Amino acid sequence: LHHWVTASDKSTDHKFARFNRPIRVPTYTDEEYETHLKDAEWSKEATDTLVELCLQFELRFPAVHDRWVGRHSIEQLKERYYAVAKQVAQLHFARQESGEGPDEPKIAADDPILALTYDRKHEEARKSAFEVLYRRDRSQVAEELKLLEEARRIEHSLKLAKKEQQRLLRATDDSGGGGAGLGLGARWGGGGSGDKSSLSLGDGGNGGAGA
Repeated sequence: LHHWVTASDKSTDHKFARFNRPIRVPTYTDEEYETHLKDAEWSKEATDTLVELCLQFELRFPAVHDRWVGRHSIEQLKERYYAVAKQVAQLHFARQESGEGPDEPKIAADDPILALTYDRKHEEARKSAFEVLYRRDRSQVAEELKLLEEARRIEHSLKLAKKEQQRLLRATDDSGGGGAGLGLGARWGGGGSGDKSSLSLGDGGNGGAGA
């Protein structure tokens, strides 16, 4: 990258260079590669090149893929890099815990790379779904908007119905155990108390008729 500076500025570093955070990429020996990192679909030379490109372009995988010579997709490059990085980090962390490898960079026990698993199939499915969404024509977009509007209308109606139901329940609770509550219990054939109220009212009516 290049930046505009004054003609009198003779410094070789940009003034914000001190804020750069250098990334760390996995480093491994030939023995470690043969023992822990071999993959049937990747040669050591290809793996070395991938790691070097990731360091050069600071894990910007679109740029890495642009410079890559081969038929691997971005997802395949990510999968290989993160698999190597995780395995190397676990090896270094194990040596660190056992007191070996004092010159190796320290790895925290909660470093995300120790548990990272890149799901290539999920990422490919996500990008495929996005491509389908992106390539919709206007009629498909209009139909989807229509469905969304209908869904919002239904949701609004359900909310209003729920509010009305809650209002009726509160009104019933406010009536307490008086006559209105008894009448409601008798009308709807409520529990035992409702049945007794119905019988009591019936007896009174018969008595009145007898009188």
